[in-house]
Amino acid sequence: MNHEIVAFYGELSIRMVAKAMGGAFHQMQHDLAKAACPVAPKPKKQKNSSKPTLQEIALRFISREGNAGSCSIDENSGCSYTQVTCDVGNFVRHFRTQHPNAARRHGLMSEKDTGARKPRAIAKRLIGIDRRLLLESLTKLVCYHNLPLSCVEWEGLKQLMDPIASALDVTLNRGKNKMIIHAIANRVRAALGKEMKNILLSLKVDSASRFHRHILGINVQYVLDGKIVIRTLGMVEIKERQTAAFLKEKILDVIQSYGVSIEQIFSVTVDNGLTPKIWEFIEHYVQAFEPLDICTKKLQERHVSLSDFYIAWLMTINSVRNMFSNPFAQKLTKALTDRLVKLKSSQAFQMALFVDPRLNFLNSKLFNEDEKLHIQTCIKDTWNRIRRLKPSPSEMSANNSSNSNSQFDDFVTELYGGTLSKTANDATDSSFVQQLKALEAEPRQDHTFDVFKHWVKRRESHPELFEVAMVVVATPSNQISVERSFSALALILTSHRVGLGQDALEDILIIKLNRDIFEKEAELIDWDDLVSNVNS
Repeated sequence: MNHEIVAFYGELSIRMVAKAMGGAFHQMQHDLAKAACPVAPKPKKQKNSSKPTLQEIALRFISREGNAGSCSIDENSGCSYTQVTCDVGNFVRHFRTQHPNAARRHGLMSEKDTGARKPRAIAKRLIGIDRRLLLESLTKLVCYHNLPLSCVEWEGLKQLMDPIASALDVTLNRGKNKMIIHAIANRVRAALGKEMKNILLSLKVDSASRFHRHILGINVQYVLDGKIVIRTLGMVEIKERQTAAFLKEKILDVIQSYGVSIEQIFSVTVDNGLTPKIWEFIEHYVQAFEPLDICTKKLQERHVSLSDFYIAWLMTINSVRNMFSNPFAQKLTKALTDRLVKLKSSQAFQMALFVDPRLNFLNSKLFNEDEKLHIQTCIKDTWNRIRRLKPSPSEMSANNSSNSNSQFDDFVTELYGGTLSKTANDATDSSFVQQLKALEAEPRQDHTFDVFKHWVKRRESHPELFEVAMVVVATPSNQISVERSFSALALILTSHRVGLGQDALEDILIIKLNRDIFEKEAELIDWDDLVSNVNS
């Protein structure tokens, strides 16, 4: 039994040795083959040394003071973000979240932030619509609902109409819309001609003016199928003098275009109450007040500074006073001049004129010496208000220790005498006063001169006056923007929506009247989260 065991283990050891030898033999063969045909190692990828890393880019926009760092990617934003111990990664996140436009411009946005969004999948729907329904609807929008011809180019309507127009192979734009409506109007004219054929008609004629455009209206009235009907044959714009001969010729042209003969006219009703004397009065009135109309439209722009208002008013006075044969000119000139004197008494108005080189210049007679001193005082007071509202860190620390410092300074003065030298603020005030007085010695500028750009260019050379000028130039001369807000109110609060709650009404108007802000916020809103919050 023991011999058998010894024989078994001996045989097993021999097999293991042979197996190990065989494995070593195969490994040796593999090593020899590899040495005979060496495999070239894969080249390592070289970093693109020309492309800076995010950290390298971010460091350009971090102001360092020792270990601390502060944001300087957008100096106009007034950002005060600071880290006691500078962490570039945190700064990159700050740039992306708080200054996305600047971060994107300088290459600090990641690919997922800057990459193009995937197109939104829109499910297709089967609807019934043809060219007639499309073009008929557009015609009603313009002719019934008073939308402009360009309504097909509006962003909202375009999103709805373009897919339909594309499917129907129809081109929609202002020009095409005008052509379509013209073609439809010609069809209406043809139908009217057939309806009026061989019947007596009563003609009605009148004229009106709107936005300086004179329109001649021509109607006809007759009985059709037992009912009295009134049809409009023409609303013709008249650019020539409205003499009786001219009007007669124009009316005949219109009715003959419908195939109506002079024999079909049973009666003509006109408004002839205006005598030549009244027409002369109207012509003089329109001539005298036309410059005021131009001035009014100028003042309805989005922003008109007080000095621009003053210039526009002076131009109006100049136009009216040169109408020597107009009976309204003299009294109207006096009224405009008296009104300007009252406007000029406003403190804000005076400051605006004082910083405007078109009106305040070397040897200008706009203000006397007392007025100049008063205005300069007002400007200095405004600068002090700006300075109090925007204290610098050094000023804040100075204010905190001012009491103790001043008390110690008084103690030193008591011991040794003498007076303190001017502080930095005193030097700044002195420079500000010098620049303020220098405004009176500047050359005169043309009336088309851009005052806003003038002061923007002086931002570095006259920083204190620049601050004041921006406040003054931004002062509005009218409340047109509020009036336009009321116009928006009229569109929202209609007779059909009088029950709209106060909060909902204000919310709608805030979005409508601040469209540019809404457009930016719409990109940042998590709409799914918003819906969840509304539903909860």
